[in-house]
Amino acid sequence: MTDVPVEALEERRRRALLSGDAAELARLMDEDCVYIHSSGFIDSGRNMIDKIERGDVRYHRLDFADESVHHLPTTTVFVYRQIADMELKGLPHGSDTLCSAVWATDAAGGARLISFHSAFMERAA
Repeated sequence: MTDVPVEALEERRRRALLSGDAAELARLMDEDCVYIHSSGFIDSGRNMIDKIERGDVRYHRLDFADESVHHLPTTTVFVYRQIADMELKGLPHGSDTLCSAVWATDAAGGARLISFHSAFMERAA
C-alpha cells in the first residue's frame, strides 16, 4: 500500500487521539471516513476530527492489543483490541472493544483511514 507500515500510521492516530491533535488526525483520516462507534453511532471522519478539536471526546488511555494486519493491493485492514478511558462531553467512559481500521492508498500515494469500526467485546460465559 505505502512505504509506511499501517502499524506506524495507527500509532500516529493513537497519539493524536490522546493529545487531542485534530490537525494530525486530519492528515491521517479521510473526511468521508465511515467511523462507526461501539455504540452503533456513525460519524464521518470530519465529524470525528471536529469532536476531538472541540474537546467533546477526550482520550486519557488508549491501549492496543492482539493486533493483526491484512494486506490487499490498495487497502490494509488493521484489526485489534482497544482498551480506552475517555470523556464524552465531560462524562467519564471506558470501553473494551474489538476494532478494525481500513487504510487505503490515496491519490498522492500516501495512506488515509477510510473506515473505522468498533464493537464491544463479548464477555465469556
